[in-house]
Amino acid sequence: MRNITTILVIAAGTFLVNLDASIVNIALPTLCTDLRASTQDVAWVVLIYLCALGSLLLFSGKLGDALGSKRVFITGFLIFSVGSLICAFAHQIHMMYLGRLVQGIGAACIMANFGAILLQNLPSDYIGRAFGLNTVLGGIGYAMGAPLGGWLIHSFGWRWIFLINIPVGIVAIIASMIYLKKDPARKSEPECFDLQGLFLSIIAVTLFLLILTRGFGENIFSATYAVAVIIFLACTMAFIRQELKTKHPLLEIPLFLKKGILACIAANMGFVIVLSGLNFLFPFYFMEVLQMGVGRTGFFLMFFPVVSIAVSPLAGYLADRLGPKVIEVRASALAVLTTASFYFFSPDISSAMIIIIFIGFGIALAMFFTANITLFMSNAPADRAGMFTAVASSGTTIGAALGVSIFGNFLETSNGSDILSRALQIDSGFHYAVFLATAFALIAFGASMISKSGQPSLPEEEQNYEK
Repeated sequence: MRNITTILVIAAGTFLVNLDASIVNIALPTLCTDLRASTQDVAWVVLIYLCALGSLLLFSGKLGDALGSKRVFITGFLIFSVGSLICAFAHQIHMMYLGRLVQGIGAACIMANFGAILLQNLPSDYIGRAFGLNTVLGGIGYAMGAPLGGWLIHSFGWRWIFLINIPVGIVAIIASMIYLKKDPARKSEPECFDLQGLFLSIIAVTLFLLILTRGFGENIFSATYAVAVIIFLACTMAFIRQELKTKHPLLEIPLFLKKGILACIAANMGFVIVLSGLNFLFPFYFMEVLQMGVGRTGFFLMFFPVVSIAVSPLAGYLADRLGPKVIEVRASALAVLTTASFYFFSPDISSAMIIIIFIGFGIALAMFFTANITLFMSNAPADRAGMFTAVASSGTTIGAALGVSIFGNFLETSNGSDILSRALQIDSGFHYAVFLATAFALIAFGASMISKSGQPSLPEEEQNYEK
């Protein structure tokens, strides 16, 4: 029972971060009116959170390794709650920006350390189930964003989409202090922080995400984008050079250059790109090509996330029993087949066939992501688990942005006024996108074949933790 309680406490962080990533989207039109802001202004409410989260993951993971993952994890909840309070009482757009920035900082502290805390608090034969249940609650948080946000805005007003985070954060802080084990004693003084590397990584990741999400405007051939790309490349090269030469790097690059670990990262990013890209295209295809309404579209698109949520605990159990590598390879093979099956979508496809393909897709992704993170974290040294968690979360964030950016281009030409012409363009673009998605899935499958498992290098007393 204690294991389940521990997992629920940790998963509360993933739930909260994912909930806030989606719940704010439905409030954007309302924010335009209440805060007297333009559409471009409120878009930054989303972008600032994404950039703060993505750019500070590595630093937060390093901070957890140096000062203790539990300490940073709890601090993350506190910071996130303060940010939510600022957002809730914002009366103009710049105050909202500040609140979202603070929320993003707190979210980075949470997401960069949850994996390390799982390894510290649970026996090794429970890790797969822990990551599986964590995936379930994270998925529930993201899926609940739109319906919960809509209900709160309709019933109480938009400020409650932020106020609801505060009691959840307070309960999570108290529960973490009670149920999570103390951070392992450090054998030496905390390492110095690589401030130069931190500065370079923040600029590089922020620019990368803004470029992918078109945060500088729609014209990607403008001088602004050219300068942003040049600065991004310069900062990235400078960051790599800095991390290789400094005594206390923010990212220990040699740790991640092993073939098996690189393969885990590549496989995860490949399927995140597939998932986020297709997830972006599905509503357009269903509503404009298959001529479905919003309700029916939502009904069909509900199947693969709901199936993923339901299957994740089983995926974790199987990863513990059979080994994460076995599950990852088999799940990635199924993911390739189901991704390719989307090519057969057409106006003549039956509802039953759509549901069957989505169920297979959901099972494959649930099995894969649970096994992949379990496999990846099994390679983490005990004193670098925070860094490994941060790298995994960074890969997911960047992969999601890449997926939307790449696959969104298949709709670029689909903006004509003629309904039939637009439907034909979207249909053609969707099938080209599925072909590309299948290629990404095949690459991810190949990467999963060469990924390798390691043994979590936890202190002996951590492995003997009572079930």
